[in-house]
Amino acid sequence: MSIPVESTSLEGSQGTESSSPGSGGLKAETDLEVLNKKLYEAAGEGDINSVQSLLSQGADVNYQDQDNWRKWTPLHIAASRGHNEVVSVLLSNGADPNIKDEEGDTALIVSARGGDYETVKVLLDNGADPNIRMDPGYIDYGTTALMAAVNNKHHHVVELLLTKGADPNRMDNKGDIALIVLARRGDHETVKVLLDNGADPNIGQEWDDVST
Repeated sequence: MSIPVESTSLEGSQGTESSSPGSGGLKAETDLEVLNKKLYEAAGEGDINSVQSLLSQGADVNYQDQDNWRKWTPLHIAASRGHNEVVSVLLSNGADPNIKDEEGDTALIVSARGGDYETVKVLLDNGADPNIRMDPGYIDYGTTALMAAVNNKHHHVVELLLTKGADPNRMDNKGDIALIVLARRGDHETVKVLLDNGADPNIGQEWDDVST
C-alpha cells in the first residue's frame, strides 16, 4: 500500500491569516521533516511510487532518521530489506552510498552482512566503497563489507566484493583478515579465491590502526 504523499508546500502558508515573523520558515522545516520521514518509511516498505513522489516534492534523499537509534538513511533501510528498485531510484537521485550510520555501517556493509548479492552489486556499481570500516567504539568496529560477508558465510558476496576492489588484507579490530577467518573455518575453496585475489597469508593477528 502506498504511503499518502499529499502535496506539501515548503514555502509556508500563503493564506489570508496573519502569521508571526519567522512562522513561515518554521512551517517549512516542519513540512520538510514530514516529507523526509515519509520517504524513510516508503523506502523501508519498498514503495517505489511513493519514493519517487516524495523525492519530486523535495524530500532529502540523504536524510538520517533521528528517531531510529542507528540513524539510518532511506538507502540503509531499503538496502537492508533488499528493495533493489528503491535502492536504484535513491542512488539515481543523489543518495550517498558511503554515509555511515551511528555504528559506522554503510548500506553496503549492511547488505553484505545479510548476504544480499543483488543489492551489494547495485551499490558497488553506484560508487559504494567496499573498503570503508565501521567506527571505533562498537563490537565489530574495523569490519568492512568483505569481513561482514565472510563472518556470515556469504561466499558469493565475498567473490563479488573482491572483483569490485575490496582489499582482502584489510584487518578488523581483532587483527584478523578474511583469509584467517576462512582458514580457521576450513573453507578451502574461498581461501583459494582470496589468495587468487591478493590475500597475503603472512598478514594478520597484529594490531592495525582501524581508525582510517
